[in-house]
Amino acid sequence: MICPSFASTPVVRFRPLLWALGCLAIVSAASAAAPNRAPLGEQESVTVTAAQGDDAAATVTFQLRADRFGGHAPAKGEFTILSEKYIWWSHEMTVETTGDHVQASVPLAPAGMDALLIAENSVAAFPGGPENVAEVTVPRAAIVPQLASIMPPEGHAIFFNPQRPAPPAVPAADAPLDSVNAYVRAVTTWDADMQSTLSSLATELVRAQSLFTDLRTAGRLPWKPDQLKQLAARYQQTPPEQKEFEQLRSSTREQAQNYVQQWNAAHASKAGATAATLPFPADK
Repeated sequence: MICPSFASTPVVRFRPLLWALGCLAIVSAASAAAPNRAPLGEQESVTVTAAQGDDAAATVTFQLRADRFGGHAPAKGEFTILSEKYIWWSHEMTVETTGDHVQASVPLAPAGMDALLIAENSVAAFPGGPENVAEVTVPRAAIVPQLASIMPPEGHAIFFNPQRPAPPAVPAADAPLDSVNAYVRAVTTWDADMQSTLSSLATELVRAQSLFTDLRTAGRLPWKPDQLKQLAARYQQTPPEQKEFEQLRSSTREQAQNYVQQWNAAHASKAGATAATLPFPADK
């Protein structure tokens, strides 16, 4: 089985956890530059704080000594959750240097919190100079117990993180036929991907519940029995993603069909012009 890849912005997207469990590919976490890797030292710490507001994420914050960076104050960082060399989740960090300390923080999305529950280690990496990357290693035991006071966001079923592919951009109204046809190909491919995602949601939810149950039984989850009972109950609810994905697919189809109709009305009515077609398949 080959792991599916997803396009990324500066932020590396979380790969669906349950697919990744079956993957044989290994993703290297090593930096091109030789890393200066060390665990947290004296006067250094990592803390996890709860979300502040309905739309916010929990936050992981590192307080580090500036002297670990060899005189090169970092301007950016990357937080990576991994087991050996397999990367489960990664996200850019915000870095601030004040005097002899560096503070680096990263928003912990639900998918990132899920990854912490199964990964063995985390690494905060910072470019520290032309030939050096400073890496701070943190074992699972230093972070996961802190989640005991931080419940996953309301409605989130642990380990259930279906990907929502972004629909392709609609061309300009006066785009040439080649561009319109390229958009038609892109949007029909996107539509097929969404149909595949919708078809697999129920199965993925069951697999997520199974993994949750296994870790709960093994005592690998940080929450109290009453909290675990609440989290387990979330798997019995209809996934909110189902309705959201269906609505996105429906609105994108309608937008694409309206665009092609309007483009044809403006261009294909000319003598000898070729009309664009958009053959969305019927739902299975």
